[in-house]
Order: sequence, then C-alpha cells, then structure tokens
Amino acid sequence: MNRSYLAIIILFAVVSTFSLQAKTIYYVTTTGTGDGSSWANAANNIQALIDKAVSGDEVWVAKGTYYPTTETIARDPRSATFLLKDGVSLYGGFFGNESTILQRALSDLDGNGKIDSCELSNPTILSGDVDGVADVLTTSGNSWTISGNSGNCYRVVTSPQNFINITLIDGFTITGGNANTSSYNEGGGINANMNTYIENCIIMNCNALSSGGGVMTVSTIMNSVIRNCSSSSNGGGIFSWSASSSVVNCNINNCYSLTNGGGIYSSINSNVSNCLVINCSTSTTGCGGGIYSKGSMLTNCLVMNCQASTGGGISTYCDLGYDGSFVSNCTVTNCAAGVGGGIYTRCTYSFLSSQVTNCVVANCSNVYGGIFMDDNTKITNCSASNNWNGTKISNVDGFGYVMSPDINITYIKPTSFIGIASSTAQLSELYTSNWRLKEGSPCINAGTTNNISSGKDIDNNPRVLYGTIDIGAYEYVVPTISMPISEKFDTITSWDTSPVFYNSASINGGLNILWTLVNQKADFSWQTNLTSGYSQPIFTYQIDGTNTSKVYLRYDMYFQAYAGTTITPLGTEKLNVEFSTDLITWNTIATYSNANGTIANQTYKYDISALAAGKTFFIRFNANGANSNLIEKWEIDNVIIDADGLSAVNTVQENKYKYSINDGNLIISNLGQESLVQLYDVNGRLISAKNSASQMFQFMLPTHGVYVVKVVSDSGIENKKIVW
Repeated sequence: MNRSYLAIIILFAVVSTFSLQAKTIYYVTTTGTGDGSSWANAANNIQALIDKAVSGDEVWVAKGTYYPTTETIARDPRSATFLLKDGVSLYGGFFGNESTILQRALSDLDGNGKIDSCELSNPTILSGDVDGVADVLTTSGNSWTISGNSGNCYRVVTSPQNFINITLIDGFTITGGNANTSSYNEGGGINANMNTYIENCIIMNCNALSSGGGVMTVSTIMNSVIRNCSSSSNGGGIFSWSASSSVVNCNINNCYSLTNGGGIYSSINSNVSNCLVINCSTSTTGCGGGIYSKGSMLTNCLVMNCQASTGGGISTYCDLGYDGSFVSNCTVTNCAAGVGGGIYTRCTYSFLSSQVTNCVVANCSNVYGGIFMDDNTKITNCSASNNWNGTKISNVDGFGYVMSPDINITYIKPTSFIGIASSTAQLSELYTSNWRLKEGSPCINAGTTNNISSGKDIDNNPRVLYGTIDIGAYEYVVPTISMPISEKFDTITSWDTSPVFYNSASINGGLNILWTLVNQKADFSWQTNLTSGYSQPIFTYQIDGTNTSKVYLRYDMYFQAYAGTTITPLGTEKLNVEFSTDLITWNTIATYSNANGTIANQTYKYDISALAAGKTFFIRFNANGANSNLIEKWEIDNVIIDADGLSAVNTVQENKYKYSINDGNLIISNLGQESLVQLYDVNGRLISAKNSASQMFQFMLPTHGVYVVKVVSDSGIENKKIVW
C-alpha cells in the first residue's frame, strides 16, 4: 500500500475518533447576551442552547431562576417546558466562573449537619411559575397546601421520548410544575423517559393529576430531594415504573398521594434503595404512605412518620406480571395505618411470594401496628417492637428469626413514642433517632442466612461480620479504637466504663463477663464456681493497626494457685492470650497453666507485628478449663498496645533495687556501679533516662500517676511499677 495513502487513512481515523469523543460545553447565565461559548460570552436561554447542541454536548447553567419557553401546544403557555434532547446533558449550580463540574460549591442548606451532593451553594432554579402569580406553600403540622399554581406549566422538564444516549440533568432545583389536565397528568416536576438520568436535584412544590407529582421516571433518579409534591393517583413524590428504573439515595419528605405511594410508587421490577422517606401519606383509602411496591425491590431504606389506610410505612403487592416484592434492610418507625402500621404485604396467588428480610419495625400504630403479612409472604431476620395492636405474621421463614426485643436495650437511640409525631419535640426525636444496634443488643448474631443472600446492610457493611447475621437493618460493628491503647484498670468501676475492653464476654451480650475488677486489676477467680468446661474471655474493642508496620503487646500477669493441700494443680486451668481479626478465629499468643503453680507478678511483652500490623484486630484474655475451683485467681493489669515498642519492656526480674517516694521525689538505691535508669509513664512513653555511677539515683515525678522504672546493669534488667 502507498505510504502517503496509509498516512491519510490513519489521519482520517484519528480525526474521526477525536470527533466522536469531542464535546462542546455551552454556558448560560441570567444576564447573558452572547452565543454561549464561554462564561464571558454566556447566553441567557437554556432551551436555545439545548436545541443548538448535539449528542455528547453539555449545557452549564449558572445560579438564578429560569423559566421554560418551548410550548408543546401552540398558544398554550402552560405547555411550556424545558425540552431535553437525546444525549445533551444539563448541569446547574454554577457561580459562573468554574472550569470543571467538581468546582461547584456545596453547603449545608438544610442545616442538618451534613452536606449532600444536591445542596449546591449557587442554586439554579427551573421554575414552572410561568403565569407570574406567586406560589404560596402553607404548612400546618404534618399537612401542607400550595396555592397560586393554577396557571403554572404542566411539566417543568420533559424528555419527549425514550432516548438512545445517556441524557443527564444534574444540579437543579425544579419547582412549580402542575400536571393537572387529562392530557398532561404525570410528572409535574420532571417527566423522564428512557436514558434520562436525574442526579443531585431538588424537586419541590409540584403536582400531578395522575401519577408522579414530583417525578415520573422509567430511568434513574439519585442523590436528590423530593419534597412537598403530590398526586391524585399514584406516587406523590416519585412514580418509578419500569424494570430499568431506579430510585437511589433520595430524600422524599412531605409528599402525598390520594391513592398509592405517598412518597414513592415503585412498579414492574424497579428498584428503590438507600432512601429516606419521611412525613409522607396517602388518603384514608390509600396504600403505602411512605412506599408502595408493586413487584419491585426495596432495600436499605428508612421510612418514618408516614401513614395510609394499609401499610403506613411500606405496602407491597404482587400479582400476575408483578411477580413479587422484596423488602430488605429497611427500618420503618413511627408510622400508622388502619392495617399494618409499619409494613403491609399481599400476594394474590399462592404460587407467588414476597419476602421481607432484615427489617426493623418499631413504634408503629393502629390495627396490627407492626407488620401485617398474608400467607404468601416470608419474613426472615426481622424485629417488630413496641407496635400498638401487635403484629400479624402468617409465614415465618426459619426458626426464631422474628424478634420483639426491648427497644431500649436493643437500639442506640430509639424514639420514645408510638405512632405519628404530634409535636415539634417528637419530630426532633425522629430526625435524631438512631436504630443501629447498641453494644450487647440481643439482635446481634441472632439471625439466619438460610435462603437469603447475605450482601450488605443499610450502612454498606458486610451483612455477616462476626460469624452470624444480625436481626434488623444494621449489622452491628464493634467500635474501633486507635493505637496506642492502655488500660491499667485504675479508673474504671465497671466493664461498661472501660475505653478498651468490650462490656460483655459475648458479642451479643448473651454471656456476661465473669472477670471482676478487684484492687484496680482484672481478676478471674475460683469464686466464679464453674465446675464444668468453661471459656471466659475479656476482649478488646477493635484496634486499628492499619497504618503501622509494628505492633507490640504488653501486660502484667499474676497467677495464684489453688490453696488446698490435697489437690495438685493438674494443668487443666489455663489463661490464653489470643489474637483475632474477626472475633471468630483466634490465634494463641501465650498460654499459662495452673500446672506451673503460683506465677509471680511479671510484665510480659510480645511483638505481634506479624499478626496485627496493617490490620484491625482484637486481643482477648481467655480463662478456660475444667473446674475453676482448682485456681485461686488470674490477675491482668496494665494492658498496653502500641507501635513503638516502648511499652514492651523486658520481663521483670526479682526486686533487687530499693524504691521510695517522698513528695514526688523517686529515690532508687542499691544500684550497681554502672546502671542505666529509665522512667516511663504508664503508656510506655519514655520520660527520662540517665546513667548512674552511684549507689543511689533520684527522679522528680511530674504528676501523680503510675510509672515504670527500668534499671539495666551488668547484673540484669529489672522493671518496677511505681504508684504515686
């Protein structure tokens, strides 16, 4: 082939590839007068630039309020809408000088203490208030009304057909749509067809005569807020109705539907996940005040303060063509309904089945205030507590995997009232409640994985952490503490107050600690009176060693053998010092036995870097054996784990040197001719070190506390605990 011809072909291919990948960004401001080629030459008409753009292009819109101009019905101003174009994406929330989308500023607009991706500091508002009559939102308790919107446009944003290419609308506040006619009756805020993705938006104060007061979608809406939206049929906030549609990480509040799904109506195998639905409702004959699911999947959702006729929080239904609804990892609290205040499920045919798995239903009210389930629904690993008028459950999958625990010992911060919030104080409780499992909860490790997929919990933690799945929406995670850690047992009065050791011998509180706190030490003695095989541990919280290459363990240990004269220690009663990364598999670091007789108080050190460095891990001291009456006691003190080894001092020898303290002046005598004397604090940090050539040496102690003195000489090494 001719080389020049080949070069032309290669050049053409490169240019063609570049053309396919290249995109044009158009810019819009409220005061723009240019062609939209830059912020400096911005245009002021969003629709004009959408029409000008081609697939792959983007339109960036600066802060301010914009009104639709394209009428889909001639001479009908209410038909005006922002008409999207296949493959042309819209981005809002710009100040007007950014060069990348990531430069858009965010702030905590709702004052809840966290910044969401839709909380853009420079709001770009797409308003349907085309008649110039101000819309007025009036609230009263949990109800609200909008007036002045009768002349608003039917739909604020419209994708006119199923697009072939991804079309994104991102970073806008969309308000004032009113789809209240027979021809325009769905999707008052956005009507989104195939491949129209909605992200980081706020949709509010919108209405639809039929479905989807805020959003009607067959695609995906995510990271968005929908509030004060309503419909006269289904889905006051969102109507999601295809197998390709998803509602992900959205906040739906104060939405209403006359019929089904006050917050969300989800149908035909669509997915709803990681959503907060609060203060939503239907009429007194409607279903699913928070969410109505018709053959779809609901996962990782929190539903609060919602009400309906059936299924105040969630209502699911399956029928031919809507094969089954699946609800998992959801928390439903303080909801109300005539039947099924928390969750109501129903399947028309016995060969169809819905499932409710790992859910919490609490403080819900009215008839069967917790859960109402028919014979074709299976429930697994759920808790239903403190619900007025109880729970009707027809089909329990497994044995004992539906619990009704005391909410005050089960959850970190449950609400204190049953049913819908009726005061400002109760609303505040809802927003600050925490339904994660607390330390010692009976729901920890109490579930089953039979016939269910373990997956992730509502916090995206592994669903099985410590051997068995938990009951409820959240998998319990043992708190993590950072190195260095130290527990000298001098200040704690119970295991509940230890910052280092877990307050139970069992991960779910089913086994109490039989170690006691005696004389500022951890003590396991014959007084426990265990006369058969036993294993009695104390274990630490999860220790974070992920950022260190060295990990050292130090502790003081003393054992007093059985005091009787007729029984010789048998070697059956032991103390194991053990390591684990998962609280399931334990590796032994050291073992001590009553076969050794009384063991003098000593400081032990171990370099456990090979086991622990770069990991999160647990340490436990496990008293185990056949008969605790064959010992007097095990004693553990001064447990230290650090990364520098200063705590890992050498094992104590017999006391050779003399120590005394007078007004903070530590005097060490009986020293050799050449001795290195070092003073450490209780955490193993070196305070002072000096060489002594005399028989006596003095340190002035800085404060009252516990110290360790290390003396190194030709005759050996001695470490002594000093308390002043």
